[in-house]
Amino acid sequence: MTLQDLALLGLAPLIGVLSRWGAGRLAAILPCGIDGVDGDVPQAPSLTLALPLAVGVAVWSVCALPEERAAAGCLLGWTLVVLAMVDGCRFILPDALTLPLLGAGLLITAVAEPDRLSAGAAGAAAGYAALRLLGEGYRRLRGREGLGQGDAKLLAAAGAWVGWEGLGSVVLIASALGLLWVLAARNGDLAAADRPLPFGPFLCLGIWSVWTVGTLHGA
Repeated sequence: MTLQDLALLGLAPLIGVLSRWGAGRLAAILPCGIDGVDGDVPQAPSLTLALPLAVGVAVWSVCALPEERAAAGCLLGWTLVVLAMVDGCRFILPDALTLPLLGAGLLITAVAEPDRLSAGAAGAAAGYAALRLLGEGYRRLRGREGLGQGDAKLLAAAGAWVGWEGLGSVVLIASALGLLWVLAARNGDLAAADRPLPFGPFLCLGIWSVWTVGTLHGA
């Protein structure tokens, strides 16, 4: 284990504490992202959630990824943890996190895999366009917001990290996890099933899975 690996593992608990604090602060000051969702009293993310997630990201990055990808894996994973917690509280994905994540994905790709920079740029454009078009179609059909611009920007960031080839796997994983969550948490209650559900946490899991493990076969 290298000094870089030890440093990343040592930073993980501190990052967990900072993630909880930062997500709580963002949840307190951001407006509610979906009409009709009461956001007057944001629910602060729990440290018992943020800490193991941050440590888990570091352990996986150090133990399962190639050495040259470990630091990038921590950067990606820790940012996704905060985004998931904020979206879970406020139904909003702040530009202050999604846009730098997009830029970091393109920068890391340009440095580590310059031959894949065009795939990352194409993925960013395709990810944003796909969810913006889907969200607009839903709004016109149902007369309300279904997918916000934050989701589109997060999928654009996903494209920068995994390339256009990985976007299908990201969306498929996120959609499957979201459906399973609805089925498990709402127990067939049709009225409950119509309530808003933040899609960001599931997108975050999809991005992390595809970047660290790879695309689904045939996706």
